Amino acid sequence: MRKEKNTTRLNGKDLLNVGIFTAVYFVLNLLVAAVLGLIPAVSMLVPLVSSFILGIPMMLYFMKIKKFGMVLITYIVYGVLLALAGVGIYTLGCGIVFAQIAELLLRLGKYQKPNLAILAFAIASIGANGNVLSMVLASTEYLEGKAATYGSEYMQLMQSYFSEWWVLPLLALSAFLGGLLGGLLGKSVFKKHFIRSGVL
Repeated sequence: MRKEKNTTRLNGKDLLNVGIFTAVYFVLNLLVAAVLGLIPAVSMLVPLVSSFILGIPMMLYFMKIKKFGMVLITYIVYGVLLALAGVGIYTLGCGIVFAQIAELLLRLGKYQKPNLAILAFAIASIGANGNVLSMVLASTEYLEGKAATYGSEYMQLMQSYFSEWWVLPLLALSAFLGGLLGGLLGKSVFKKHFIRSGVL
């Protein structure tokens, strides 16, 4: 009984993987947001593009996961980093919710099903882009602070986009689709690795 308990507990190697892939996730997401975020209309593509690009390295990570909790830790740390960077706490809250759904999917597939890993990443990607809620629930102080950084014209355009009811679900769907496509590409890129490890 003790042996079984130990095999389900996160060890140093697991936490090392969490740290490495969380860092990769944060840096790549930051680069995509920095490039696409310069133009208001183009910035709306961030959830789609970032989820797609990140699907490649994160697919390798999701298929390395064999224990419950690793995905959740990744998105908690990622959310905390964004909060500290001034992006807000919405990614942290949404990340926790959707990461737990992803964890359940991985467990359902006994950590051996690539298609469930792809679906898990796509769902987790919705939570990872929870910062878009900051525009919907923004206070006057928040908008004024962002206007000081990005300019009032930029923020007025962003507000006009988010005044439409369908923008938020569309962005969530785009994050999900980007995660699916990126995950499929990642599965293809690392197919030989999965075959060698006995997953495929």
